[in-house]
Amino acid sequence: MIAAPPPWLETLRLELREFVPADFDELYRLESDPRVMRYLNNGRPHARAEVRDILVRIARNYGTYHGLGVWRAARRDSGAFIGWLCLK
Repeated sequence: MIAAPPPWLETLRLELREFVPADFDELYRLESDPRVMRYLNNGRPHARAEVRDILVRIARNYGTYHGLGVWRAARRDSGAFIGWLCLK
């Protein structure tokens, strides 16, 4: 299992870091939630295979576009996953 990298960016309340394969379950839980996906992907939740493909695509972009891409967002005080954001 790949260890989580250190945060790429920290604010008073958040830490942003690269996604790693170990983040799959958290991302799948978010991406398969109909309440979340209501506003994304034409309202269609993602299947497990789609989330795996998304993680592969995300990881590929970290080396290509330094500082840009999709970042895992977590609370600094607890480390709890709260979502993701994309910097373009």
